[in-house]
Amino acid sequence: MQLKRHISGTFGTNVLLIVVGIGSSIFINRVLGPAGKGEYAIFLAAIGLSTLVLSFGTHSAVSYYVAKATFPIQKLLSTILFFLLVVSVIFFVLVCANGYWNDNEFFLPKRQNHLFYWGVLSLSFVCSLLSTFFISILSGKRLFHIVNLHRIIQGVLNLLAFSALYYACFEGEYLDSGMVFVLYLLLSLVSLAVLLFFYFRQVGLGFGFSFLSLPQIWTVFRWSGISYFAVLAQFLNYRIDYWLIDYYAGNAPLGYYSLATNLAQMFWLLPVAVSSVLMPHTASAAQGEMLPKTLLISRAVFAISLLAALPAALLAGPVIELLYSQAFLPSAEIFVILLVGVVPFCLTKIYAGFLAGEGIHRYNMIASLAGLAVTIVLDLLLIPTYGTTGAAWATSMSFLMTTAYVLYVICRRYGIRPGDTLLVKKSDYLFAKNLIQNFISNIKHKNTQEDSLQ
Repeated sequence: MQLKRHISGTFGTNVLLIVVGIGSSIFINRVLGPAGKGEYAIFLAAIGLSTLVLSFGTHSAVSYYVAKATFPIQKLLSTILFFLLVVSVIFFVLVCANGYWNDNEFFLPKRQNHLFYWGVLSLSFVCSLLSTFFISILSGKRLFHIVNLHRIIQGVLNLLAFSALYYACFEGEYLDSGMVFVLYLLLSLVSLAVLLFFYFRQVGLGFGFSFLSLPQIWTVFRWSGISYFAVLAQFLNYRIDYWLIDYYAGNAPLGYYSLATNLAQMFWLLPVAVSSVLMPHTASAAQGEMLPKTLLISRAVFAISLLAALPAALLAGPVIELLYSQAFLPSAEIFVILLVGVVPFCLTKIYAGFLAGEGIHRYNMIASLAGLAVTIVLDLLLIPTYGTTGAAWATSMSFLMTTAYVLYVICRRYGIRPGDTLLVKKSDYLFAKNLIQNFISNIKHKNTQEDSLQ
């Protein structure tokens, strides 16, 4: 019952976030244009990649061990925060060194490669690190209603801020991307402050100068190491083509590709959220106990994603032109190609949480590394000749291969048929009905509480 409630709440949150995310995306793309959007994509990719590389996968380990209640949370919090402080200093030094000695666009576009934006990037990175860590603790404690509420607040703030930027500053000429970088930092600071407020109310301060012992630290980093390579490889699989497109084609084609990938990856909002719920539930359950529920969920999510992808592919061109202007029309073809791999990859997202909760996340690492290898090879073969279209096909082929491997592992290890992971059964309709009823009842319950307070 608790799992169903968490999934229904997360599902409702993600439906809202899809709408809010599209709204924010419209205003961002309209104020920046294709070239500015490409620069913004580099900025975001640098933050995301650096967060993954320098956190060493500790966020997934934190969620896992909090769910299992293995270590005192005060010692875990103190240890990780000290680690993140050291990592933040290292990142700032790397950004400054790269900006001073190397005139490249790995961290920042060339136009913003100076001290002020080094600081903007570094502070944004710190916010990302801390937010990821505190959300991991809340997820490990299965406080998903707090995580979902924070995500909604963050999404609404983004929509309000970027819409205000559009109406206040856009006068027919595209804005400098540096202005959006600064706004992103301000939104990150506000979002982090909201998250800390929720955290301290639900969990308490819990910070002191008592740290984990060396054997305990080794246990955390040994578990996180496997997850680290899996998540890092997966992120590179999503973003390495950004740098290659920027190198071979420039900022404008990267802007088209970035918009297409952002739209396609909205199909992952539900499976990613479900995976984040599954991991702590699976970790706290007996070995294999969560498999039937995971199979049911995977079938339902795949069916929903497939049904949503068909009209999305047919209407991609007119909708992109209507929402983002004709300047972004080349994104439509890229979007359709990406759907070929993105929709099946929803299954990989779900089973990643299950496998991590089962403590056999090494399979996630193998799948991610293999997918990254395929992406790199195909990107280098296709992007120089076919540009963004080649990048889209490379990504889709990689996602298909990764999904096939993960399903093979699930079927072989647990002795099930491939159809059990894909094909909807009669019992699934009852689950969907109960899920929707539970979501509606939660809304009615909240409205009743609000009426009683009034």
